[in-house]
Amino acid sequence: MHNVFVYGTLKSGYSNNVLLKGSTFKSTGITLRLFTVLSSGFPVAFVTERPKHRLSGEVYQVDDKILAQLDRLESNGSMYKRRRVVINTPTGTEVCWMYIGVYRHWAYSFKHMPEISVVNGIYRWGPNEPTEQSKIEPPKRRSRIVEGPPAS
Repeated sequence: MHNVFVYGTLKSGYSNNVLLKGSTFKSTGITLRLFTVLSSGFPVAFVTERPKHRLSGEVYQVDDKILAQLDRLESNGSMYKRRRVVINTPTGTEVCWMYIGVYRHWAYSFKHMPEISVVNGIYRWGPNEPTEQSKIEPPKRRSRIVEGPPAS
């Protein structure tokens, strides 16, 4: 089983959440690491030299089959790269897979995509986004991406 952190269209209430049917919702969460978040009609998180924001999202436990479906959706290795990150949850921390934008795929768009305003991990890009501050406290330290085995 795998923990996956989702922050965009895979979250509950959005179109791609149907791919998580059969998985287990574990918790809400917020990234320990900072990211640059741009909008391409949906949020895309990038690792950059000057990251600004932690991201709020949801943690799901998925099996190999669902993880493979998510890899196909996110074009793992070309549009996004699945990487391990540490997520702060109401009950502690979880190491999760997260899909992070691959700059070479988004290079042209990167110059034209608007940055999403993020406050304490909360960002608005769609109709279902919360307007209140996150109940999860942002961490006090910066985290690194935890390298995991390559995607199969």
